[in-house]
Amino acid sequence: MKTKYLFITLMALLLVNCSSSTEPNDNLLSINKNDNHLTISNNNSETAYILVVEQEMAALIDWVAHFDDPKVLANSSTNIYYENISGLNQPFNSGDKVIVYWWYKSDETTPMIFNKVVEL
Repeated sequence: MKTKYLFITLMALLLVNCSSSTEPNDNLLSINKNDNHLTISNNNSETAYILVVEQEMAALIDWVAHFDDPKVLANSSTNIYYENISGLNQPFNSGDKVIVYWWYKSDETTPMIFNKVVEL
């Protein structure tokens, strides 16, 4: 049974690494930790679409980039409360990690996806 979960986890990590950039442009999207939320600031002239998920959960979910909420409008900020992050146990522990994924709308059918790991 452990082998099955290991295989699924490895395949999910491989899929994420193949379809996303691991070198986000930090000056376009900044992420700040607060006591009960992340503040995500979009310093770009385009709306950023986001997904925030607990790091271990990220390997288990099947998702696709979409252009609905949640999003961060151009040159603005939004707060993502820890209690609303998928897979993050409450109360969370110091050192828990979440992944913030973001992408921009483009004419391409598959947008480039950026990500950043944030340790809480």
